[in-house]
Amino acid sequence: MNTIVVLGGGTAGWLSALFFKKNYPNSSVTVIESKEIGIIGVGESATPYIIELLDFLNISVLDILKPSDITFKNGIKFLGWGKKDFFHTFNLNDEFYSKDPALINYYFNDDNVFRKLNPLVKITEKNKISNLKNNLPQYDYSIHFDAFKFSNTLKNIAISRNIIHLQDDVNDVDIKDNKIVSLVLSENKKLKGDFFVDCSGFKRVLSNKFNIKFKKFDELLTDTAIPCPILKTFIEPFTTAKTLNCGWSWKIPTRTRTGNGYVFSREYTTIENAKLELLQHLKTLTDEDVNLNKIIYFEPGVLEKIHFNNVLSVGLASHFLEPLEGTSLAISALILFEFIRDNNNFNDRMINKILQIKNFILLHYLNNKDNNKFWVDARKKALENDFIQKLINDKLDYDIFKDSYNYFSFLNHLNFLQNLGSLNNNYNNFLFKNTYKSDHSHILKNKSWYYNHLRNAIDYKEYYSQFI
Repeated sequence: MNTIVVLGGGTAGWLSALFFKKNYPNSSVTVIESKEIGIIGVGESATPYIIELLDFLNISVLDILKPSDITFKNGIKFLGWGKKDFFHTFNLNDEFYSKDPALINYYFNDDNVFRKLNPLVKITEKNKISNLKNNLPQYDYSIHFDAFKFSNTLKNIAISRNIIHLQDDVNDVDIKDNKIVSLVLSENKKLKGDFFVDCSGFKRVLSNKFNIKFKKFDELLTDTAIPCPILKTFIEPFTTAKTLNCGWSWKIPTRTRTGNGYVFSREYTTIENAKLELLQHLKTLTDEDVNLNKIIYFEPGVLEKIHFNNVLSVGLASHFLEPLEGTSLAISALILFEFIRDNNNFNDRMINKILQIKNFILLHYLNNKDNNKFWVDARKKALENDFIQKLINDKLDYDIFKDSYNYFSFLNHLNFLQNLGSLNNNYNNFLFKNTYKSDHSHILKNKSWYYNHLRNAIDYKEYYSQFI
């Protein structure tokens, strides 16, 4: 790859450019950023995989914290989803748990096994973060950020690393022997390349030129979002997802504002009614006048081919899942790492990973809410899913969660099965279908490890005050 062209700025575009420049330092990397089309600018929450990608790119979170309005994230607080409100926090030392299913079984009859197994839950409840290393949380954490500022910060880093930036629009695509040879631009004539990365968002400019089909996920019912940032700030190390009548609202605390919005389905409510419901919800957070003019329409699904010919699709150009769990950047990072690791069967591997994440998000709707037809139908869709059916009926081998396709572990799934009231009480066979051995010494060891984390946790407001 002597010449790499990334179509589209935004977070996915600049991360892709930095990633390919890191892997191919002698190659020319150019990002074409449209003059006419802005970034969507809503995705302001991520998973720990973004930290892994930033570390790989030699970008310190502390260096970009203020210019990107970053705050720290232990996980998500779910309000109204289950029998009671609960946290889904990132797993500390998940490998330890996955090798010791008997440890999970030891706590299985407890009312909240996830809270007992993961100290980060109690840490988050107390508005704390894990003990520090180099002034950053030591264990699994992620970030919230202002999407526009984060993208601009990455752009500045990319330009400083000799990545070429062109502001232009693509009028056409030159294809020869089923490969792209150049992009026809409005102002800079033609731009040739050996390899192209499509980060053009929902327009999917390059995949459309090859008629790559987009497989829709009909199981996910939401299709619209109304974003609404407010100036009031909340120093909380978690995202909040609260159920509303026909979907759910988010609250994402960044350094200088709080991202809010409503994800819902137009099949079950009108945009005007959704705005009224969102306004009512926002009154519980702020007395500010808010602007609800921005509407985002989306279709959950994935391209049938993410890599085709000399093109790789990344970000919204490759897939979209509804924003629950903030997986968009994680999937972008997975695409980049998997592509570099091994091209063989890349599409099958990557699409299977996305399907697994889709199934996990669908699992969130396996609750007993019946106050609106949306929730009744969403539960029905979840129950019709083959993976979820096998999961709740104890017909899955535990080892499937060690499969490289699975981004979310058994503990992630267990957390929702238990908190949503969908847990089969007899999972002993499920847990012991593997070949691992365990004894109670592991449990005692884990308790010591657990309480050490609680003792060493840091008050988040006190820690974060240095960045405000």
